Amino acid sequence: MERREYGKRHEILNIIRGYKMNQKYDPKLHIKLVETLISFGLTNLQIAEKLNISYKTFYNWINSYPDFKESYDNAKTHYITEQCSLVEQKLLQKCKGYEYEESEIIKETDGEGALKNTKIKKSKKKASPDITSIKFWLTNKAPNDWSEKKDLTVEINDQTEQKNKLNKLFSDIEEESKEDKEDIEVKLEETGEEN
Repeated sequence: MERREYGKRHEILNIIRGYKMNQKYDPKLHIKLVETLISFGLTNLQIAEKLNISYKTFYNWINSYPDFKESYDNAKTHYITEQCSLVEQKLLQKCKGYEYEESEIIKETDGEGALKNTKIKKSKKKASPDITSIKFWLTNKAPNDWSEKKDLTVEINDQTEQKNKLNKLFSDIEEESKEDKEDIEVKLEETGEEN
C-alpha cells in the first residue's frame, strides 16, 4: 500500500474516532468512510457501528442511495479481489516451496543457574513444496487437465462395442491412477516425507 493512501485511511479513521456521527446520510462524508472501512476488512455490522448507525439504517442507505451502493459495491469488489490475489500468492508460494528465517532464543547460565547471557540464533530454513497445495492449484487452475472428474459420453447402439469401450475407459482410469500414485511417491521421496 502506498504511503499516501495509508495516510488518507488513517486520517479518515481519526475523523471517525473524534467525530460524533450524524445519522443523516451525507454523501461527501459517508461514501469515503464506507470505502475506507471496507478496505480495512470490516464487516457490515462493524461498519454500521463505526458510522454510529444501526445495521438496518446501513442497509437502508445501500438500498436508498445509488451513489452509496455503488461505492460500497466497488469497495467490496476491490477488497475481495485484493485479498484473493494475496491468498493466491501464498498458495503458489506453498506449491513451489520457500525459504524462511527461524529465530531461537538461547539462554546461557553460569554454574549457579543465574542467567548470564541471552542470544538470538537465526537460521534459514526451507519449506518443501506442499503436495496438497499443488493438487489444489492444478485442479482449480487447469481443471480440464487435472480434475479428478472425467466426463463420459457414450453413444453406442451395439452392446458389445459399448462394453469394450467402457472396459477400456476403466482400464485407462486405473492406469492414470497408478501413474498418479507413482508420481506422488516420487515427490514424497524427493522431499524426504514418508507415505
